[in-house]
Amino acid sequence: MTGIMRRLRRFFAKDEAAWPAADENLIANLNRAAARRFARVDLDRFRRLGISADPLDYIPSVIYPLSNTLPPLEGGDQALGEIRPPERVSVLYLHFPFCSYSCAFCRYPKLVLPDREFVESYLDALEREIDSASRWLRGAPIKTVFFGGGTPTFLLAEDLSRIVRRVSDRFCLDSLEEWTVEASPETVSPEKLTALVGGGVDRISMGVQSMNSALLRSLGRSHAPQGALAAVEMIRASGAAPSLDFIYGLPGQTLHDVEEDIRTIFRAGPCEVSWYQLEHNFDTPLRRKIASHPDRTEAMLRLKCLVQEVMPLIGRHRPANRRPSFYGRRNRERGDSAIGLGLGARSDVRDLTYRNCSTPGEYIKRMRLRGHARDQGLRLSIGHLLRREVMYGFHCPEGASLERIRSSRGDSRDEILRKVEACERAGLVTVRSGRLQPSSAGTIFSQCVANFIALTREDLHSPQTT
Repeated sequence: MTGIMRRLRRFFAKDEAAWPAADENLIANLNRAAARRFARVDLDRFRRLGISADPLDYIPSVIYPLSNTLPPLEGGDQALGEIRPPERVSVLYLHFPFCSYSCAFCRYPKLVLPDREFVESYLDALEREIDSASRWLRGAPIKTVFFGGGTPTFLLAEDLSRIVRRVSDRFCLDSLEEWTVEASPETVSPEKLTALVGGGVDRISMGVQSMNSALLRSLGRSHAPQGALAAVEMIRASGAAPSLDFIYGLPGQTLHDVEEDIRTIFRAGPCEVSWYQLEHNFDTPLRRKIASHPDRTEAMLRLKCLVQEVMPLIGRHRPANRRPSFYGRRNRERGDSAIGLGLGARSDVRDLTYRNCSTPGEYIKRMRLRGHARDQGLRLSIGHLLRREVMYGFHCPEGASLERIRSSRGDSRDEILRKVEACERAGLVTVRSGRLQPSSAGTIFSQCVANFIALTREDLHSPQTT
């Protein structure tokens, strides 16, 4: 693990003077810039073009189970055909479905306050899947590891050490660039951080969500806003880098609330920040609250514009030895894969997408009797592979390769070019030096733009479209 430890971030050796201060003039300037960005959004024009410019469109930045339900694997693994191991793995994801409480926005497989016997049984099953996956991968190098949930830090320090050691012993981590573990503020402790950092974990992604106490209560969160800041300092003291997750678009959330979150981020000092738009189209307790607000379009767009003005300021404050947000955009080169282990975890291997079952008892049973828990999956169509290509490109500073987009779908090359030109005329994308990049308006609706460019009518009516 010395190689990983050598790569632990020299994050706090950076000049903190470069980090934005909680200056009211800066907040005012950000608001003015966000207003200009908002003024450039022409929803009616986008809709006339044929782009469903949904202001609530959500671009997942984590590898959790698919947002839609994949078709069942009728006939077992034969339905997918042979799954050849990838040459390299962009992300190895492990799911820990344990929580102290249930958040109102969460749609992922989880158990609240499980008993110790179940935790032990689940960890045993997860270790079996780790062993099976490592044999199948045959030493393929892992670029990043991510422990998600649920709340991985719900576990005891010895549980975390156990799984960290198992992963380190079984997989090829010689090229590892980042190891992240998700946490909630109230589950962070020096003992757990010591277990994680000592095993090679170098980034703690903590769900803060909001600095408004009333909003936190509405989400079912138990931590206090100041508790999150205390946890940040604890993470720093451990040698890991803190990464903070916030949500915008919550029912009742105002522009003032988001401004206060911005002030808190500036006061917290150098750290990574992810700002997620609330998912509105999944079956969660918050969905009913959202439905009671008949028209949230303008409010949501204004919040989104403000967040997008803030992110470039804080996004550049990252360790010099790694690129931004590996897990967020999966940092996937062509041919890289994402491997998910645990309850409901999803894997992407070339044109295959498949996931494990989402019932806790069934997962444990399948791992004990069958050695795997896959029960859903499909082969992606050319259109959906192209959409994935465009979305990955939109997340990269250099943009998407126009030549790669053209060559990905020879059967409709001319149609794709026409769509790209239409998006360029509408001010949604720019094309420079053969690279396709979203404009400020296009960034707001990047998933819609990617769908418009990549998908045909047939693709849009397939079960793969989320």
